[in-house]
Amino acid sequence: MLLRRIRFVLVGADIAAVPIALFLAYLFRYGHKVGAQLAHLTPWAPIDVVVVGAIVPWLLLHKLMSLDSFSEGWSLPATLSRVVLGGAMQMGVVLALAYMARIYIPRLILIYFAIAFCGLVLFARVITYNVLCAYHRIGKTRRVVIVGDGKVARELVQRIRRHPELLYEVVGLLNPSTQPGNGHNNQSPNGNGELSSLDALKFLEQKGVQTLIVCMDQPPVAEVESFLAHCLDGGIRVGLVPQLYELYTSRARLVELEGVPLVALEGLPDFRVAAAIKRASDLVLCLPLMLLALPILAFASVVLRMQGRGLLRRELRGGWHGEPFTMYRLDVDREAADAPAFQRFLCRLSISELPQLFNVLMGQMSLVGPRAESLEHVRGYSAWQQRRLNIKPGITGLAQVNGLREKHSSEEKTRYDLQYMVHWTPITDAVLLLQTLWTLAARLRVGAEPSRSRPREGGSHTSVVSRPAPFPEFGTGK
Repeated sequence: MLLRRIRFVLVGADIAAVPIALFLAYLFRYGHKVGAQLAHLTPWAPIDVVVVGAIVPWLLLHKLMSLDSFSEGWSLPATLSRVVLGGAMQMGVVLALAYMARIYIPRLILIYFAIAFCGLVLFARVITYNVLCAYHRIGKTRRVVIVGDGKVARELVQRIRRHPELLYEVVGLLNPSTQPGNGHNNQSPNGNGELSSLDALKFLEQKGVQTLIVCMDQPPVAEVESFLAHCLDGGIRVGLVPQLYELYTSRARLVELEGVPLVALEGLPDFRVAAAIKRASDLVLCLPLMLLALPILAFASVVLRMQGRGLLRRELRGGWHGEPFTMYRLDVDREAADAPAFQRFLCRLSISELPQLFNVLMGQMSLVGPRAESLEHVRGYSAWQQRRLNIKPGITGLAQVNGLREKHSSEEKTRYDLQYMVHWTPITDAVLLLQTLWTLAARLRVGAEPSRSRPREGGSHTSVVSRPAPFPEFGTGK
């Protein structure tokens, strides 16, 4: 409900941004003479072309590119990338309409309009995000309790914490499998460490809980089902995370069969067509990127030689369908804490990865895709992780722009890689390439690689309640 309202408001703001941006474009071009210029503008065909050519494609792209920027969780680099790419496609439509109608529009007007429109659209989203965060800070949130104590429940807690704009506040974990005396910090109204379903419902009502999210590893027992029914009768919303959530390689949609809700799962798309499109785009983009990278690589190689290093480092990696290939890097010791500042600079901005453009030209890698890992890691993949080998590895990708690099677990990166594969479109690749630029610019600005707060998913998991936690864990017993 909240997301629909946000989309409605942002669509209205985007439509209003078109005439405002067009006026600003004329203002920047003609200054104080803008009134006279608009008054004597006959006919108004140029303005009509810009307005129609800007609004119609933008509304069509709104859903396709998630231009509201909140449906997948707020991220400034991703939002900026989508807005810039959507604005470029929008201006392409405007130019095409002007050409077909044989209407001349000054180039400066178009440039100023594009800059002003993208700026206004981004400003509306930043303001929306900050307003939602302000509501979260003053407590205007939906109080949430999560039913479950497994890996998915902990992951859900972390994701809610990372997105205050959703206006959710997790106030507790309700663990149906917890028994008295197991060492957890369980709480109950009668203080005996366990809650019956009715006691738990009264406790949730006392805490003002409005939403219950069920993500249990095992099917709910009869008492839990009774408890959820009482919650629904008591006006508490109940959300369900499917038990087969680990089928992350599937696109899910909700359907009904004579009133029975079904979560329909679709497998990975056929990547034969996608592979051809990605290969063509790789060749088109890689050649100009190589021209830009060669002077940088030449300078870096000279400095590395002066520091006693080699030119390139060759590493054997698992590629498409697990086939081994030699991946190139600048000869930089990424693990040494006492490495020279120049080498740390190359690693921080990923300049050391630029030689992988040769791998892209040779068809061993793609510009965007899962990160290539060592053969040792690839041989240890589970059947679930092997799905990420169905496309060529990439220099950048969804996992990389979200801060995951080689030190993170394969399972953690696989979640992002499979999400990328399920939702792949050529627009996705373009957005991720732009987002990579913003990510590198952020590293340059802060002077260090940003750290992630989310737990590793590939190893042992630290319980949410094993350390001082901002919310309690409740147990239910029979």
